[in-house]
Parts: sequence; C-alpha cells; structure tokens
Amino acid sequence: IGITAVRQAGCCGAVDYHLNAQEAGLDRARRNIDAWWPALQGSAESLIQTASGCGAFVKDYGHLL
Repeated sequence: IGITAVRQAGCCGAVDYHLNAQEAGLDRARRNIDAWWPALQGSAESLIQTASGCGAFVKDYGHLL
C-alpha cells in the first residue's frame, strides 16, 4: 500500500457551494477532478479524503456536475 499526494488538488468547493457561490464551488470540483484523473487512470485504486465534510461533498461530485 502506498500513498501519493496529488499536490494540484485543492479545496473541495463545499464552503463556496454552501455559501451561495455554487459556480465557484463547482469550478473547484472540476479542478480537483482534473488533478486526480491522471492518478486514477494510472495505478491509483482509490481516493482518500480525511475531512468528513469534504468527503461528503466529493462523493456528490458526480451528481453535482
């Protein structure tokens, strides 16, 4: 088991999204997906999010986008 940090990923966008800045939150989500995608297409088997609120929002990316 190994861990690879994706440094290009940033804020999940939940705070923006829930404070009535939905487009800003969705832009952050898109940037994270773009940052994670190469690792997920490569050898990564999963994405781990240690902040519970962010994890809940990341789980909804597919629905929100």
